[in-house]
Amino acid sequence: MASEPKLSKKEQAFQDAKARGNDAMTAGNWAVAVDSYTEALKSGPATYFEVSSGPDPPAAAAVLSNRSLAHLKCHLFDKALQVRASTRRDCICARIARP
Repeated sequence: MASEPKLSKKEQAFQDAKARGNDAMTAGNWAVAVDSYTEALKSGPATYFEVSSGPDPPAAAAVLSNRSLAHLKCHLFDKALQVRASTRRDCICARIARP
């Protein structure tokens, strides 16, 4: 059985913060989710934001989208729209390429 590749410190920090955000969303702790997803976005490597030629969106796309939803749940509508606009601009082209 092949072992999973070791993550860099930035990748591990991103994954840990993303997991905390996901747990907070599940528990309905919207403000904690926003903070956790923001931490993930700040700590992730630049490659997590790049759009590749492949069918998958950038790794940060789900975090950006989830943070937007958490902003909505906190009734921070302007923030949610701002985040959603950047998510669309930065990540939508990867989704269009999907079969």
